[in-house]
Amino acid sequence: MKTKDFIKMLQEEDPTGEGHLRIGDGDPISFVTQKPGYWDGPYSYLEEDENGKPIWVQTTKGYKVDVYTMDLFDLAERFQGDWEEVKKHIRVEYTYLDDGEKEKSFMEYAEKECKEYKDMKDQFYKEGYEEMTANAKKGWTWFQNKKVDGDDKPNFYRYYKWKVYNEKGKDQGSCIRNTESVQKSEDWEKLDNKKKKGYYQWVYKNN
Repeated sequence: MKTKDFIKMLQEEDPTGEGHLRIGDGDPISFVTQKPGYWDGPYSYLEEDENGKPIWVQTTKGYKVDVYTMDLFDLAERFQGDWEEVKKHIRVEYTYLDDGEKEKSFMEYAEKECKEYKDMKDQFYKEGYEEMTANAKKGWTWFQNKKVDGDDKPNFYRYYKWKVYNEKGKDQGSCIRNTESVQKSEDWEKLDNKKKKGYYQWVYKNN
């Protein structure tokens, strides 16, 4: 289905445009983005044959518009697994009689998703810290792009677009695993030493 057809369908069903859109299992929509048809693999849509029967089309042609939803695990990620903060961003509004059990069950599930995210994040951080500490002792070096000081949102330069070199001087790329603990553990020091133009250097302090 093309976006123009979907828009027409929505306008016919909900002329005021005030209804909340529910897709699939009901997770709320967070954003949409346009991509080339081949990006992230093929996509599918439905056509009709001359008898009105559906034809399933699997293709990489043209372009597509991906619709992204947010589940409770994604919400937990937004607030780094802090349940006290996540609770402030959940509102339950039931219009039918309830003795409180449905809301309690929903909040317990939300807390469980939050705990699972935090446990995963903490484990990921621990593994990254141990690995980067070992790499620092082998002679790895870290350089963070100074564009991190800009106003970009989201700011990809916080964890990405670094220059991370192993002990042989080979660029290792950058991701949260090899840059987060460098910034947060206090075992590295951020220097504006001009060793690489346009970059800060993060130097391991315990060599």
